[in-house]
Amino acid sequence: MAIETLIISVVAVIIVGSAFSFFVLGRKRKATRKIISNDIVRTMSSDGVEIPILESFSGIKGLAPLAFGGNNLNPKLILYEDHLEYKVLVRKQAYYSDIENLRSFRSRYYNKLRFTFNNRSSYFTAVFGNEETLQTVLNFLNTKGVRPDEKSRY
Repeated sequence: MAIETLIISVVAVIIVGSAFSFFVLGRKRKATRKIISNDIVRTMSSDGVEIPILESFSGIKGLAPLAFGGNNLNPKLILYEDHLEYKVLVRKQAYYSDIENLRSFRSRYYNKLRFTFNNRSSYFTAVFGNEETLQTVLNFLNTKGVRPDEKSRY
């Protein structure tokens, strides 16, 4: 009787874990394939433009590669005319004028943007599914006067 209960429990965990993995991986594949318009300014409404990102991270500004919070289930990056909104654990807003530093990381495996802010002791990192989305966001931020620093990898 105990063996049967154990087997049923293991099978239930495998089924739930598989469904959860399928949900997460399916969302990531969709975000990787989703392409946004190259002209964000023209398509922007009062609701902003939600940028598809795979993951978001946050941590202490001085310890930038080390993240203390991460979100790969429901990360958000929404660009508005005068500010951006992002979500790692909770939703936060930042005006473009408050961005102290912007660093871009590109490689074969990932495309990231790391934002540090003047009025906060934390940073925010967004991981994009493709290089085109990263370049579109960089072009938009450039129109707002926010440019990547010299250490960014293009």
